[in-house]
Amino acid sequence: MKMKLQSQCPEKASISDEELMVSLGKGNPLCLEVLVERYKLKIINFVYRMVGDLDQAEDIAQEVFIRVYRHRERYQPIAKFSTWLYTIAANLAKSELRRRSIFNPISLTRLKGERLSSIKKGPDKALLEKELGQKIQEGIEKLKPKYRVPLILRDIEGLSYVEISQIVDCPLGTVKSRINRARLQLRERLDDYLG
Repeated sequence: MKMKLQSQCPEKASISDEELMVSLGKGNPLCLEVLVERYKLKIINFVYRMVGDLDQAEDIAQEVFIRVYRHRERYQPIAKFSTWLYTIAANLAKSELRRRSIFNPISLTRLKGERLSSIKKGPDKALLEKELGQKIQEGIEKLKPKYRVPLILRDIEGLSYVEISQIVDCPLGTVKSRINRARLQLRERLDDYLG
């Protein structure tokens, strides 16, 4: 069966996600393996940042790909596959958070950016980085989910505003506003910490 996929598509990297989904919908299960290979770690990382538990994130990521397979015949390649995939992941993560009725800490180390560069180099920098990471987690914990999801999708996952708008089902302006508001709230908390 693997030979069939390779003969249909000699280079897996050259096949778009959308083409793989169409082929999966037509009965080629090997296409799912390629999609899982491309997105598994990204989805686990995204969900982990939402739920704060690696085991739970792996379980949810597995459920994401089960749903992709289950709904393969309904997929319409009118939007990017990644948008559809992140929408499924975000919805499952939010369901888990609602089920728990609590919001766990999330690591947003990439948000440190220029704030951390103002700290002088030296032996204490690693300790300060770790402490700042914890402060960022605490700040994210306090964000409402409607701000948390777009912020993670933009600043951690690097998705475009348009993709985020489709994933969270909000107008583009609302998405930009929520991301800016989340950043401002985090910056205020970090300013207090950094002085």
